[in-house]
Amino acid sequence: MTEEETFPPILNHVEQFLALFDNLRMVAGDEPKRLATFYSQSSAVREAAERLERCERELEYNLEWFGRKRLGPVASRFEQAWAEYQDHWAPAIGYGSFCELLERKRRRV
Repeated sequence: MTEEETFPPILNHVEQFLALFDNLRMVAGDEPKRLATFYSQSSAVREAAERLERCERELEYNLEWFGRKRLGPVASRFEQAWAEYQDHWAPAIGYGSFCELLERKRRRV
């Protein structure tokens, strides 16, 4: 069995994360607070956030399982984007999705 067959293509997850993160920043006007505000009002913002969240979970699992040293030459750009996502964007996504959930429950009552 080759290494490619044994290990998932982490680099593809990194590239996908970077592309999805760039897309989310674009649709949210490069502003995490705007993302939190428009999460429930804009399907484009919500879908971009959900796609990025799914990718982030897969990537985090692979990084934990296989280690960061497999990232190679994209590491510096990735590390900066990852830190920005974790510090600013992930909390905004969490807040937006929580508010949307509360709004849906409120409408049912």
